[in-house]
Amino acid sequence: MYFPEFSITTNILNNIGKIEASKALIEHLPLFPAWENSLQLEAKIKNAFHANHFEGNSLNFDHVKGFFNGREIWMSVQIFAVPLSFCNSPDVS
Repeated sequence: MYFPEFSITTNILNNIGKIEASKALIEHLPLFPAWENSLQLEAKIKNAFHANHFEGNSLNFDHVKGFFNGREIWMSVQIFAVPLSFCNSPDVS
């Protein structure tokens, strides 16, 4: 079994205590419902953006944010060796 060699100094212990106290304070602060909803929406948008980016999709952050805000998103992909007139165009009505 591996036993790493380290020592817990008083400085490290004091910093851990400050971190724990700050964590407890933050965990018990009330969160306004509007802030909570905003943070949840932001987390969903970032999650969707990064999941698409990971998959190789070229959606940018504004596209994903627009989708979550109810806008219709159009992406065009040009297939090479196919005339542009052959491709469908979006209905902008």
